[in-house]
Amino acid sequence: MDNSPNKQSVLFKDILDRISDALLFESFDHKIVYVNHYFCNLFHIPMAPEFLVGMDCSNAAQESKQLFKDPNQFVQRISQIYENEENVIDEQLSFADGLTILRDYQFFNTEETKGHLWVYKNVSSLVTSLDAMTKQKIFFENLLNNIPADIAIFSADHKYEFVNKVGVKSTAISKWIIGKDDFDYAHYKQLPEDFAVKRRLAFIQAFETKESVELEEVNHSSINGITHTLRKFYPVFEEDQFVSMIGYGIDISKMRQSEIELAQSHALFLSLIEHSNELVLTMDADRNIHFVNSKWTNVTGHFLPDIGFLNLESIIKVGKKSFLTAIDYYFNNETHLGGSRELTINTKHGDKVNLKYQFAKFIQKDWKSPRIIVFFTDITEQVRIEEEFKKNLAREKYLNELKTNFMNMVSHELRTPLSVILSNTELLMMRLQHFRVSGIERYTNTVMNQIDGMTNLLNEFLFVSKVESGKFQLQIEELSVVDFLLELIKEHYQPWKDKRTIQLQIVGMPVEIPFDKRMMFHIVNNLLSNAFKYSEGKPAPTLVIKFLKKKYQIIVEDQGIGISAEDQKKLFQPFSRGTNVDKIEGTGLGLVVVKYFIGQHKGSLQIDSKIDTYTKISLELPYNLD
Repeated sequence: MDNSPNKQSVLFKDILDRISDALLFESFDHKIVYVNHYFCNLFHIPMAPEFLVGMDCSNAAQESKQLFKDPNQFVQRISQIYENEENVIDEQLSFADGLTILRDYQFFNTEETKGHLWVYKNVSSLVTSLDAMTKQKIFFENLLNNIPADIAIFSADHKYEFVNKVGVKSTAISKWIIGKDDFDYAHYKQLPEDFAVKRRLAFIQAFETKESVELEEVNHSSINGITHTLRKFYPVFEEDQFVSMIGYGIDISKMRQSEIELAQSHALFLSLIEHSNELVLTMDADRNIHFVNSKWTNVTGHFLPDIGFLNLESIIKVGKKSFLTAIDYYFNNETHLGGSRELTINTKHGDKVNLKYQFAKFIQKDWKSPRIIVFFTDITEQVRIEEEFKKNLAREKYLNELKTNFMNMVSHELRTPLSVILSNTELLMMRLQHFRVSGIERYTNTVMNQIDGMTNLLNEFLFVSKVESGKFQLQIEELSVVDFLLELIKEHYQPWKDKRTIQLQIVGMPVEIPFDKRMMFHIVNNLLSNAFKYSEGKPAPTLVIKFLKKKYQIIVEDQGIGISAEDQKKLFQPFSRGTNVDKIEGTGLGLVVVKYFIGQHKGSLQIDSKIDTYTKISLELPYNLD
């Protein structure tokens, strides 16, 4: 082997040329002794390295400064290194194009070697990777710090490698705890050792079984009171090699509090059910009864057996089929089937109890199948009252029919002798005219007036009878109400018995109106006859018809004896008359029929009156009866 200096020099140069870092060695007087091609490439020198040897590089920093992000700082730092003759290792520099390099400098002053060695290493890809890793680390740390659970990462010997801000809020403690275990933490926080022992056992179990392990911790704090934490250790293995142990804890205090409140609510609910006035039971889809309250037992006498279920079907007397159908429908649809939802059951003592039922969904977490709660209302007394009411209603209907038939019979039976008396009285008057008996006309007129009064009374009876029996039905015709009223006045009130007459006053544009002629005749005729009858010796009453936009009014006003406020309250009751009518004849039935007929026409009646001054009765009736 040739060990000559020349051969060794060539060998060393070949080795240096193969180094991937940029190398430059210069003498004390800044002459280039050696430079490799990596250096030329890095600093964009368009020459081969061998042509640079011997050249002066005193101004190299000035010529290369534009390549750097901070050119002035680069030049100043070179001067500083020369001046101090300090060795530099891994000093970071940034190129203007984003390239990152590390610089080493070594000062040589020995007999064999004198000069300056510069080494520049391109670490851009490494820095980029480190930046990416750093960003990823920061991202995951931020993510873990914002998860609402305390999270920690442990080594194989149960030492903390990471803990998030939820687990340890203090920055100082979070730095201190790295490399410590739960025994150190318990000692630091003055917690009982049992706290760390339970965690260690769970850690070991998770490590050995390679499966997650849970434990619940109950802590007592003077600030937060009792808190509950669900803690879990989750081992991470890759190809059967342990990587890390992830531990996290979730605050379940509110959940535990909710469970306590739910249990209390459940107990309160059961207490309310037990003391409810309703009969209550719970039932599954197979119609097995699991619970009955004391009200059920007290009313029915049927107890829930210690073993097995209460058989409800066997004690239902009435409504069994509809009840069972309603149960099945509710289980399938969670809504009630239409119908009365009533049934009758036999009590333990042989009595019958009528019940009305209502369903509701009933859930309890330890139940394997759904159930419903059935509320029964005892309607036995209500049913008895309704049946009694139906009996009384039927009896009342029978008595009303009997009364109506009696009134019809009496009216018809009395009409015949009255007609005979009337005709014979008229004949008697004709015969007595030839004898000129003094005063006889006064007596015959009295008989005739009494016969008219009896006839009117019978007519009123018949009207009331027909109204009460519902036999008086509407017969609507569209007619001129003005012509109708004029004809009525002409036939009956021009003049009235005392020679007074009445005129019709028309306000607005007359139109044809649908109404029942018979009913309208009775309404107006009754009001007009009362107006004349109760205003004797006063000016004639007035009759006004007003045609408004959506309705018409008929107004009858007189200047007679008037009606007191107290009498007006009972004016439309059968046989009720004013206390000031004295000896003026009347039945007290006319206005009863008037009110009914006005109602049939969907109208209303108002009375305005003052004793010994006036009475004004106003009817309001719609144009359209629909």
